[in-house]
Amino acid sequence: MSDTPSAALTIASYEPRTGQAPLAVVATARLTAGRFDRLTWLWRPEGTEAWQIAATSAASDLTYTYRFAAGAYEIKL
Repeated sequence: MSDTPSAALTIASYEPRTGQAPLAVVATARLTAGRFDRLTWLWRPEGTEAWQIAATSAASDLTYTYRFAAGAYEIKL
């Protein structure tokens, strides 16, 4: 067992939520507990099971811009 608590991350906000494709969606992360070194931004088409890695970034970079084609998508950290 590690002495380092696990990080609890959430996407605090993302905008815009709808629009014309290609759509640039800016997401902002928020640390809710623990500590972390890197973020992994994920996405998937709505209704599918497999998450795709969009990017990884340093913990100090709390924003990421997703670029989506037409369709409905889900995002997470």
